Amino acid sequence: MTYAELDRLQTCSIFSLDTLRKEMDSSQLLPLSQHSSVEHPLDDTTTHLPSMALSDARRLSLACLGELKNLIQSPLDKRMDEKYSAYGAAFIDILIKTSIIDYLSDLSNPSEGIPVTELASE
Repeated sequence: MTYAELDRLQTCSIFSLDTLRKEMDSSQLLPLSQHSSVEHPLDDTTTHLPSMALSDARRLSLACLGELKNLIQSPLDKRMDEKYSAYGAAFIDILIKTSIIDYLSDLSNPSEGIPVTELASE
């Protein structure tokens, strides 16, 4: 049995992530983290302009991720994602209109969060 598509995606993903690491090292950037409360320089294109190779590696990594999702995800899950995607936009709209983001950004340590009852009282 051959897994040609999976093999190509694996090779492409490994190449793009290795290139991303190499370019981040050469640019002396901190490692990426989902758990950092400090903004990464790559998150703000007004203060940091990534190299062309770094931008290409990011795009290729995301493209591989999208192709992998398309290959593996069941048609029902894909349809559910499409159907409920509007709720994501509505949720962001609520966060903006209620100023929850502004309130959380004023906390001394936003990564700790706050109780919902405290947030509701604001």
